[in-house]
Amino acid sequence: MEYLVIKTDRDMQISTQKVIANELNEALNKAEEESNWKDTLYDDCILEGLDIYPNDIQAIQVEKS
Repeated sequence: MEYLVIKTDRDMQISTQKVIANELNEALNKAEEESNWKDTLYDDCILEGLDIYPNDIQAIQVEKS
């Protein structure tokens, strides 16, 4: 499965990356290991409908494109 991992720092700088993993926790761990983060703007459409908090990391399952 493909996951979009969203990470924020205390200043609400948002970074994202997509990873392939079997489950949510594996996706979070893999994202930290790979550390291939892309800076993302708060109004980016991929963040639509998500609750974004400072100093947070979360992952959502996405359909492969």
